[in-house]
Amino acid sequence: MQTVQLPFHTHIYVNLQQVAPGMAAFVLEVSDSGPEFADFLAALGFAFRQASVSELEPGGDVGLNPVWRKEFWFELSLQPDLVVALMGRIREEAYLLADYLPNGAAAVSFAAFPDVSANEHQI
Repeated sequence: MQTVQLPFHTHIYVNLQQVAPGMAAFVLEVSDSGPEFADFLAALGFAFRQASVSELEPGGDVGLNPVWRKEFWFELSLQPDLVVALMGRIREEAYLLADYLPNGAAAVSFAAFPDVSANEHQI
């Protein structure tokens, strides 16, 4: 997978977003993926969506800046220790995905959003 991803500048963004009243989500967004990696992401439950802009502006229908997106929703009243456990799970998934990329862990950014100017080859 690392070899077929070489022409792409795939990046994994991990962020926290307000997704509904009383609900938030940790979100993984993968930008600039090749077709093989896109198939892999789809099999893992990622959806092809518009990239998020900020914590309050999650991605919507596919537009000019698409990403592969996976959300992990939780209630804002959830016990803090459960939120911390969920954070650990998200971190683990981000780094497991990074193992498939040529730049590895350097492809992961936390508390960051996709760069709208960076998607040149998105599949």
